[in-house]
Order: sequence, then C-alpha cells, then structure tokens
Amino acid sequence: MIRFLGDIYAILFGRPLFEKINKGLFYLASRGLGIRNYTSSRISGEKYICDKYIPKSGKPIIFDVGANKGNWSKSVFVNNPNCIIHAFEPNKANAKELNEIADKVKVNFIAIGDKIGTMDIHDYKGNVGSEHASLLNGVIENIHQKTSESHTIDVTTLDDYCIKNDIKNIDFIKIDTEGYEYQILLGAKNTLEKTKFLQFEFNEMNVISRIFFRDFFKLLSQNFTLYRILPNGLIKIEKYSSWHCEQFTFQNILAVNKNE
Repeated sequence: MIRFLGDIYAILFGRPLFEKINKGLFYLASRGLGIRNYTSSRISGEKYICDKYIPKSGKPIIFDVGANKGNWSKSVFVNNPNCIIHAFEPNKANAKELNEIADKVKVNFIAIGDKIGTMDIHDYKGNVGSEHASLLNGVIENIHQKTSESHTIDVTTLDDYCIKNDIKNIDFIKIDTEGYEYQILLGAKNTLEKTKFLQFEFNEMNVISRIFFRDFFKLLSQNFTLYRILPNGLIKIEKYSSWHCEQFTFQNILAVNKNE
C-alpha cells in the first residue's frame, strides 16, 4: 500500500515545480525520525537518555569519551550526583575544566582509539580545544570550512584502560569524538561485553572516515539492540537498511546490551 501511494505521489508531485516543497517535507520527516536534531540536549534526545538510562541510585560507572569541557558529565550528575565518571579528553585546558566539575570525575588527559600510541589531533587554527577537534584529518577543512592546525597526543584503547584500572562493569558509555567513534569501538571489544548502554553519534564526519552505518551495525548488532534517539523516545533499528540508516548527517544512536 505504501509503495502504491509513493507511486501516486511521484506521479503527482515528482516535478521540478515542487522541489522546494519536497525538500521541506523530507527535512521535516527526517527530524521526526531523529536526524539533524542537534540544536540542544532536549532536541537531540540526550536529556531523555540521561533521565531514563543513567541509574538514579548507587554509584554507576560512566565513561564520557570526548568529554570536552564536561557539559554531558554535568547533566549526568543532575540525575545522580554519586556517579563515578571516567572522562577522556586530550586537551589540557578542557581537562582542567573537567576537574572542577566534581571530585567523582576521573579525568584522563588522553584520546581513545583502536590502538595504543600517538596520533595527531586536528582543530581550528588558533582555537585549540574546540568541541569539533578530531583525530580525522579533514573534518575542520571539509566539514567546517576552516583552517586547521594539529598537534600530537597520546592514545590508548578502552580495553587497555579497563584492564589497567580493574573495571569489571560499565553502566553507560557516551562517545562523541567527531567521526572517530567506530575506531574507538574496535579498541573496546572486550569492554563492550561488560557495558549496559552505549551512546554514539553517526554524522557527516563518517563521509571523511568512509565508515558506513552498516559497519556499526555489523560490529554491534550481535550483542546490542540499536536505536535512533528521539527527543522523547527511541526508534528501534530492526534491520539494516541503506535508505533508512545511511543518512550522513547528525544522528544519536543508543545501543542496549541484549542481556539487559
């Protein structure tokens, strides 16, 4: 039935005359599906996720990967001031601000990737420490259309970090690393087995990294159920669909461990 209606719509409105209307409808429909909802934590669904999935009692273990200045960590403490947060932020100035949030934040001045070593991080020229800093070369120039500069930082993996810090279980991992999320997950295969909830972004940076949503789905779907986050709920990604999934613009994804 829906295909028949689509055919009728294409015949009636598939004309250059209706281009702006069709683009507007496409934009509005995508917003309703959780795409391009980046304007605030309320619209992106991050507030909804914090309220619903961050435990409100006890001392849950939370990982904030790509913590920047700690805005997300602050929202976590609103729900539970007893959370133990492990924050990962390679910029020293940002890490200093993280230290000022609460004594329950363990700040790690290091980046997370798929292997241990060093890498260049790329940021705006003259504005190092921005929320757009990325381990992907080309994000600043091609996505944000600005001049970049880079410097070398230390990198470790979540698997190695958990071993060294004797972390057995993790309640929630949030990853926001401007296109480097997939590589981080590759270095966290053992960590993911003991993680209840994982939140990450899929966006236009994945054009530069050449990582498809299909790659995330193949990596995670055996042990996790994936959802796209809405301002007030979740859309379950039942199966991979290139049309539905490969939208290279802002999306927040929640992965729920199937043992939960």
